[in-house]
Amino acid sequence: MKGTFLIMAILLFASAGRTGEVWKWVDERGIIHFTDNPDSVPEKYREQIDHREMPGERETSSGTAREAKKVTEEPRDRHGRGEDYWINRANEIKDQLNRAQREYERVRLEYNDLIAKYNATRSRAKRRQYQQRIESLQGELNRHGEDIQKAKEILEKTLPEEAERAGVPVEWVK
Repeated sequence: MKGTFLIMAILLFASAGRTGEVWKWVDERGIIHFTDNPDSVPEKYREQIDHREMPGERETSSGTAREAKKVTEEPRDRHGRGEDYWINRANEIKDQLNRAQREYERVRLEYNDLIAKYNATRSRAKRRQYQQRIESLQGELNRHGEDIQKAKEILEKTLPEEAERAGVPVEWVK
C-alpha cells in the first residue's frame, strides 16, 4: 500500500511541473491550427509544423498568458486569413519575380554572346544558324520581360488592392 502511494505521489509531482508540447500549422486559407498530437496534422502541412513547448501550470506567468491570448487574437482578414497568408502570398510573387529576372539575365547573356559570334563570322551557314537562335532568344527575352512586368504589377498594385479589399494592413504584403 505504501509502495503504491509512493509511486502515485511521484507521478503526480512529476506531471505537475511538466510542460505540454504544442504543434502549430497554417492551412491554405491562412487559418492557424494547434494540436498536442503531431500525427493529427494533415500530411500536406507537416513540413511547415512549428513545434513549441508550453509552460506547465506552475510555470505560467501573466506574460505567458498575454502571449497565448495574443496568438489566439491574431488579426484576420474578412476571409479568416492571417498575416502569415498575406506574407507568404507576397513572398511567392517576389520569388516569381526573382526567377523571371534571373532567366531574363541568363537569356540576355546568351543573346549578346550569339550577336558577337554572328558579327564575327563570315560563314553564311553559321550566320543563318546564329540568326535562328537569336530570333528564338528574342522571343524568350520578351516572355521573361512580360513575366517580370506581371510580377511587378501584382506586387505593386494588385496584391495591395486585394489586401485593402480584404480589410488587412497593406504592410502585410510589402
